[in-house]
Amino acid sequence: MNEYINGELIENTYLFCVKRVSDSEAAKDLAQDILYEAVRALSGGREITAFYSWYWKMARNKYADYIRHKRSPDLPIESAGGIAADVPAPIERLIAEEDISALNYSLSRLASSYREIMIRFYLREQPVQSIADDLKIPLGTVKRRLFDARKN
Repeated sequence: MNEYINGELIENTYLFCVKRVSDSEAAKDLAQDILYEAVRALSGGREITAFYSWYWKMARNKYADYIRHKRSPDLPIESAGGIAADVPAPIERLIAEEDISALNYSLSRLASSYREIMIRFYLREQPVQSIADDLKIPLGTVKRRLFDARKN
């Protein structure tokens, strides 16, 4: 087992993770998961003919699992309504309020035809075709108004 898992492989695994995950602690956790899987496979008596090929394929799969889990997180605590609900720090709340205020100000400066399309497209996440159908205007007009609104 030591012939495969050595300091160089551990370092390369960590660098693989850091390159893909911006958070150092998350990269350490991911590297640990990858190395654990390799040790488990080797100590379990699994016959691996091309170790490094298997190892890096497994590492990429673990990274893909990490990304998949990150995109669809578990139910947040605050939506569960427990007493341990995460309350944002005052500075984070202030920044969020400033962002919302800036967004509202920017939207209020747009003409109503542009504002309606921006709200439907970005906030309600309606497709362009659906917006065109609802407002009874051509698809090209919706696209052009989105372009102009972004520019403004």
